Amino acid sequence: GNGLRSISLWFRPEVTIDPTLQSRQVLIGRNAGDQAGEFRLSFFGASTYYAEKGKLSFLRRIGGDIYLLYSDSSHWEAGQWHHVSAIIHPDSGMSWYVDGQLQSSSDASTGPTDTETEGTALGRYGDSDIRYFNGRIDDIHLSSTAISETEVDSLFTLGGWPAPAAPQSLAAEAGNAQVTLTWNRVAD
Repeated sequence: GNGLRSISLWFRPEVTIDPTLQSRQVLIGRNAGDQAGEFRLSFFGASTYYAEKGKLSFLRRIGGDIYLLYSDSSHWEAGQWHHVSAIIHPDSGMSWYVDGQLQSSSDASTGPTDTETEGTALGRYGDSDIRYFNGRIDDIHLSSTAISETEVDSLFTLGGWPAPAAPQSLAAEAGNAQVTLTWNRVAD
């Protein structure tokens, strides 16, 4: 979860999520002991102090600053799949899409997620044993580059990233019952 600019995944709640949800549920996130490098996609419940109950949120902290976006919807029917892509663009800042639709909430913050030692977890609040998501999560994509609207559309309608470019200068070296492959990374 260090240096992320794009998070994309599908989720399906097992129970309806709306403003009556009692506790937070996290799709993906990282907590930090000092809270400085946290980020997450989560639902806020009625028991939290945030006003946007039942809405999906995209939250990240850099130092003491909190950047928080909310989905346009606060109702998520049980058993229905939804797609979310959260993006931190180096020029235009934070934006995101739910089911292929650009959400109205955005922020001008442009830095990627902080570098932290804590792990990133699916379906719960980082390495804490709390805020479990009651549902399914699938097809998770994390990237250090900001994906475009076309790529978001591809992920939503086709269910996958565009094919990567072929590596440059691919070489193979045979050795002790194994093959070592080396190549040059293709620029993004």
